[in-house]
Amino acid sequence: MSLVDLGQGTYQIDVHDMGVAERTAVYVLRGERTALIESGPTPGASYVLDGLEALGVRREEVHYIIVTHIHLDHAGGSGYLLRHLPNARVYVHAKGARHLNDPSRLIAGAREIYGADFERFFGEVVPVPADRLYSPVDGETLDLGGRVLTFYNTPGHAPHCLSVYDSATRGVFPGDAAGIRFYALVKECGLEFILPSAVPPQFEPEAAVASAQRLRGLEPAYVYFTHFGRAAGAVELLDRYCDLVRQMTAMAKNIIEAGGDWPAFRHRYREWITAELLPPDCRPDPQNLGFDLDLNSMGLYQYVKSRKE
Repeated sequence: MSLVDLGQGTYQIDVHDMGVAERTAVYVLRGERTALIESGPTPGASYVLDGLEALGVRREEVHYIIVTHIHLDHAGGSGYLLRHLPNARVYVHAKGARHLNDPSRLIAGAREIYGADFERFFGEVVPVPADRLYSPVDGETLDLGGRVLTFYNTPGHAPHCLSVYDSATRGVFPGDAAGIRFYALVKECGLEFILPSAVPPQFEPEAAVASAQRLRGLEPAYVYFTHFGRAAGAVELLDRYCDLVRQMTAMAKNIIEAGGDWPAFRHRYREWITAELLPPDCRPDPQNLGFDLDLNSMGLYQYVKSRKE
């Protein structure tokens, strides 16, 4: 089901990112005004618009599209959605705003990674007009009427990451600042399996840990993962995220100091995930897990290698 009622005026829409169900979510937050957390990529916009219609939300009632960062799976559809949401503005970190107004560098970077799949995954990336962009400062609040959102700068996954704390649910919407939650493993094994998202080229593990610890200090009840779904036990999950970032970084340092290259680290990283993080009786292969592991290993390797050099 693409639309899920999570209670307290909060709804989850599955945008079928990369053609895969339960990979990427857009959240609808309703107060006196309505906000979206994330836009998702452009091919998923129809799911968002259909979800709003099913909720009885008129398009002119959506006032905010809040993107946690500017990677195209999170923000790529924002310009397209603005064509259909006449009163909406896009809230984005100040370091990312110009790239939504002129997405040429985002497009070029994504094409390098996704190659021939770019069009299928991301479609048309429509520029966001400058007068419909807004960048909240760290600690700024937004009152939707009945619920207050607070914005926090949370770099690490990328320097343009913005997390949102919601007073109504005591939940955080961290984008990728708390990692990726593989929902297939939640369903099939009851395992809350998360991994830090260390995609190249801007991952910084020290900043990632500091950001997660900052979110932990809010003592949230829930994490609303863009990838994917709401998880309880937020404090424990944020602690686990920090531990995993430290372990992954140490592993990359050890491989590089021993003269290993990226293929060697990629092999060790995959081996570690399956042997040490997944229990023996829970070894399904969720779609795109291998793809995510390769991106993570590449980002970690590049970071540690650049520091060493």
